Amino acid sequence: MATKIGFIGYGNMAQAIAKGVVDAGFVKTSDVFVTDVDPEKKKLARLKMGFMSTYTAKQIAWTADVLILAVKPHQYEEVINDFKKKMHKNTIVVSIAAGLTIETLESYFDKPVKIVRTMPNTPAMVGEGMTAIIPNSNMEEADTGLIQNIFSSFGKVEVVEEALIDAVIVTSGSAPAYIYMMIEAMIEGGMNEGMTRYMATRFASQAVYGAAKMVIETGIAPNDLCEAVCSPNGTTIEAVNYLNENNFSGIVKSAMKACAERSHEISEHSRELTNN
Repeated sequence: MATKIGFIGYGNMAQAIAKGVVDAGFVKTSDVFVTDVDPEKKKLARLKMGFMSTYTAKQIAWTADVLILAVKPHQYEEVINDFKKKMHKNTIVVSIAAGLTIETLESYFDKPVKIVRTMPNTPAMVGEGMTAIIPNSNMEEADTGLIQNIFSSFGKVEVVEEALIDAVIVTSGSAPAYIYMMIEAMIEGGMNEGMTRYMATRFASQAVYGAAKMVIETGIAPNDLCEAVCSPNGTTIEAVNYLNENNFSGIVKSAMKACAERSHEISEHSRELTNN
């Protein structure tokens, strides 16, 4: 029997996940149900992807085997209150909100519910996502396996402890933004040396993609790969020395630290609201 997946909220991440599962052949478009407060997003889901987008949140909760909540964190309680009485007991609720803990999510329901906290990233849209999943105690092994299959259809998946969520966010969830900034800087650097934007974009993005693939497929440490590229008195070592002298690594780690602190603040605020 086909798995029916529902989305309440259809922003960038929901669109990435929905496109990922369909492109991978995990589900048919007729088994994906979408709703959003923005009628243009529902129209986009229907016209571009062929998804069912005329259902209400209550109807989707009644229909879906897996219910993905893709609204803003502060909207979760209100949205859950709207549909929770219509939800089947075996429906798996998937959260993609960065700051909502399992404890907080469970507090929004008046009965035991299968809940999975996840942290995907937007490269899911091109089949190269990375997702951490955290199942709650009501999830059975088969349930967790289903969620792993869904998210692995558009990238890699790792089951982690909730204590690691801040580390996941800074290393993967938010990380594409840092990489895009670096690619943009590389593009501008190429243009400064005479390339067109189109040409510089191709060269810079392929270099980043290829470098990442080298790390993944060779198993060689990034520092060792870096040294292998740097010939003594060559061009690459000149750039690497400049980056080291200007604390490139320290800046990246400080940015990630700031990201982690903000993630922790949001989680703490979530816990306070739950306890009050």
